[in-house]
Parts: sequence; C-alpha cells; structure tokens
Amino acid sequence: MAPTDSPVWCAQRVGQSITFLPKGRIIQIGGEHEDHYDPDFCIYNDVFVHEPDGAIRIFCYPEAVFPPTDFHTATLLGRYIYIIGSLGYSGTRGQSRTPMYRLDTNSFQIEEIRADGTDPGWIYGHAAIALSAHQIRVTGGTILTCTGGKEVHVEKDRSFIFDTRQKVWAMSNDR
Repeated sequence: MAPTDSPVWCAQRVGQSITFLPKGRIIQIGGEHEDHYDPDFCIYNDVFVHEPDGAIRIFCYPEAVFPPTDFHTATLLGRYIYIIGSLGYSGTRGQSRTPMYRLDTNSFQIEEIRADGTDPGWIYGHAAIALSAHQIRVTGGTILTCTGGKEVHVEKDRSFIFDTRQKVWAMSNDR
C-alpha cells in the first residue's frame, strides 16, 4: 500500500464513546486514530449507528457543527445523547467552558449546548452517569487550561451536575 500525504479514514480508534440504545441500536461517537506524532493521527467528528439487522450508518458533521471529539462521555437521556467534554486537537482546546453537544437519536442532528452555572471546565477522560431523566453527574477526569500559552492538565477531584432542562451546571457536594 502506497503512503499518502494525509490521514486515511479509519474506524480503529481510542477515546470513542459507545452507547447502547433500547431496541438494539448501538451508537459510536468520535474518537481518535493513532497518536499525535503519527502521520495517520486524526480525531473524528462522526457518529456510527449500528442497527440490529447489522446495517451500519455513518453520519459526518461539519467542524462548525460538531468539532473533532475524543475522550468525552456520552449519556443517554430519553432520545438524546449528551456528549460532554473532549481532549481535542492541540491549539483548539483549553477554553474555560466545558464542550457539550446533544445528539438526537431519531434524526441524528447534533447541536451545541451552551450552559450557565459552574461547569467543570475543559474536561476529558471523565465519567458521567444519568441521575434522573434530566440530570447528569460528571466525575473524575482531567481539566485542561492554558496559561501563558502553555497547556496545564490537572486531575479533577470535584463532581458536577448538569441539568438538561435548565441548561445549568452546579458543583456537587460529592467528590
């Protein structure tokens, strides 16, 4: 196989979420292929839908709608998957707010969520769990900040709760 000047699409990934839906569908979101120093390194912004009959559909999104995402969580609440956090490409990360998106599992439209309150910050490698039909708890992980042009990665020791109805973050009393 001849080498190419650009990465080739690949489904062999790390940092990709897998969500099991009722009635047998499986949803895979984003992830990355290879390490940042490898010529085939790529972070993806796509969604795989595995149907119960074995069919696979792949949805690709413009970066302006859904940027490349890896090491996020994907939490199913009703018909929506809430995608929280990401490591992302160097130079595009480290903003102060938590990256969040909502995927409609009926239409596969994706939208950015802007929230108020005290969020975890630019987080990746964390865990998330549904607390109720409209609340998600985020625990663990690493917070990334940029200070003086240098990235700083710090392990997080607090839990946060996101209310999907009010679109508000709150720091949890649990650690």
